[in-house]
Amino acid sequence: MTEIRNKNEDAPLGSMLECYECGTPFKKRIKTHIFCSTLCRQTERGRSRWKTHKEELSLRHKKWSTENFSKRRNYMINYTYGITPNQYDEMLESQNHSCFICKRHENEFKSKLAIDHDHVTGEIRGLLCSICNKMVIGKNRDPEIFKRAYEYLSRPFTGWFVPAKKKKRKKSVKTSVRIRK
Repeated sequence: MTEIRNKNEDAPLGSMLECYECGTPFKKRIKTHIFCSTLCRQTERGRSRWKTHKEELSLRHKKWSTENFSKRRNYMINYTYGITPNQYDEMLESQNHSCFICKRHENEFKSKLAIDHDHVTGEIRGLLCSICNKMVIGKNRDPEIFKRAYEYLSRPFTGWFVPAKKKKRKKSVKTSVRIRK
């Protein structure tokens, strides 16, 4: 028989573990398994242990994420856009470390410049700040819309103005008391 482990969190998948609630051996099928069955997990003791176990997992994940931020970011850039961190840095150098549209330097933003790409072809256009990426361009990728918006904003005004808002009168509350006999 295979060896039963006491530390359920560190055990690899498929290994034999001891249930936190009843102590019976079971095979670990999911990374977060610590109970042999739903019944053990749903007991009062089991629920409290599961809650603390989840909190421990969350704390470990947060700690690892903060310690390995650049590693995670580089992985996501490569996974999502298929470019290396060096290629990202080359694009950043070619744009003088600033957003392509608003020309503001990357130091003015809390987060790094976003990689803008064509959602149909997948071709990368360049780097934009989050404001330009979400608000200015957003999901609108049709250049004709921007041409029409330019024409709209550059045409003369109509000369009409929005009237000032009038103050609403407060309704008086009438109190009437009816006496019943």
